[in-house]
Amino acid sequence: MTTPPILTKLLRFTETAACASFFAMATESFFEEFTESYDLEDPDDLVDTIGDVAVGQLFPCLFDFFCSNEYRDEGKRWNVIDLFLKKRGTLLKAADKSYLRSLRHSYMSLYEVLDITPDESILLKDVIGGGEPVRVFEKLLTRQIAVWDIIGGRLLEENGRFTLAGGALKLERKTAQKVAEQTRTIHEKGMKAMRSGALIDPEQADYTPAEQEHLFKVQWAKEIALGYMEDCVRKNGQKIVFKNTEGDLIKFHTMTYPLKADWLKIAEKIQTVPDYHQDEDSQTRKFWNLVCAASPSDETKESEIQEDGTLVQIFDTTLSAEDMDTNMRVLGTIELTQNELIAQGNSENRAKALEARLVSLLGDQIGAPVWRIKTMEEALDNEDFDEDEDENDDGIDLSPEQRTEILHTALTDHYRGWLTSSIPMLDGKTPKQVSKTKEGREKLVDALKDIENSVRHIERQNKVTRPLDLSWMWEELGLSRDKAA
Repeated sequence: MTTPPILTKLLRFTETAACASFFAMATESFFEEFTESYDLEDPDDLVDTIGDVAVGQLFPCLFDFFCSNEYRDEGKRWNVIDLFLKKRGTLLKAADKSYLRSLRHSYMSLYEVLDITPDESILLKDVIGGGEPVRVFEKLLTRQIAVWDIIGGRLLEENGRFTLAGGALKLERKTAQKVAEQTRTIHEKGMKAMRSGALIDPEQADYTPAEQEHLFKVQWAKEIALGYMEDCVRKNGQKIVFKNTEGDLIKFHTMTYPLKADWLKIAEKIQTVPDYHQDEDSQTRKFWNLVCAASPSDETKESEIQEDGTLVQIFDTTLSAEDMDTNMRVLGTIELTQNELIAQGNSENRAKALEARLVSLLGDQIGAPVWRIKTMEEALDNEDFDEDEDENDDGIDLSPEQRTEILHTALTDHYRGWLTSSIPMLDGKTPKQVSKTKEGREKLVDALKDIENSVRHIERQNKVTRPLDLSWMWEELGLSRDKAA
């Protein structure tokens, strides 16, 4: 989001003596609950707790909060934009004054992203206040978010056209839903108390009910910012490790064997092994997956957070083919060309087991292997796929489309298994089982949004050439994606 030049002028104005004390009050109020919870003596300590990038995201939200909030100065209402317009208004363009008034009467809410038109606009639904979705014209943010993201932001309306103010925060979906529920509850209690006269303050006797409600809504920004900061704390302190379904740490072990016999004779021998499933057979290359039956317990294994805060992400590949009665788990792969045999396992144990099998099967038909090892992070690093890659690197030269196809195949296989797996968040039932009840369908809508949102961010990280179509999941569960929006 670009900052209008008028905000630069307003920001300089807030640094004057007439505004400085009120901005300090706004800063203390905005961060008060977080700094107390984490025993921070000063908001300046935030950088060490949530990181400088997060603080950079929060400052525009603090500034917007200050611009829309009201304070008391010698018993009278005080607002920085009101004062700025009073002192400098005659020097401002009509468009600038209109923008400032819109900001003055805005408030931050949580919005779910329903649709994105790249480099043009996003369709947002207010998670806290409800109402009809709004098309917001915003370019930069369309490159940074995905469908079903939930962002904290404030909408500005000028001549029937909606834009976003300078500050926007992306919250984790579960955090955002929790914040939305808490904020609605606090707001409803406040409004009920106001209507009963319990909140009448002599200094606020000049406020109409509508003005009082607006000030309640202005405070939503603090709850949203708190949720965002708590997300940042979890992310900063959380270590992520990848494991396969056997509990082994994911490390891609690649073994490259020179051939000491005719490659077609070696292919014939490999072909005799029942659990080597051939996936490609051409005049220049042959490829097999070493497979075993996927057990029900494998399919129900999910990512989990350990007691020390480490997130254990389960990563494995299943294979489904017409000549298979059930899904199979891939334990390793073998690629054979006219010059070499390349075998790979996604953990040390699987690689060593694969090596032992190959040596037993092929004997002196292959030479000693050259081993190379990559972590999950290294394997997903886009630099591994540069065209001018070093010869000694074992990176696989994949085109963007091939990379997309591999990622989409793995994701599709995983989520096809998910539909018939027992899921803890669904009380141990399968998605297809719970889709038969109203309560179950409501849970599934949230689950599918989470899945689709995660997939979009994985795709963004891996720079895919096209998005994966997940509409089939909604259809198989008898749910409408359009109505979910």
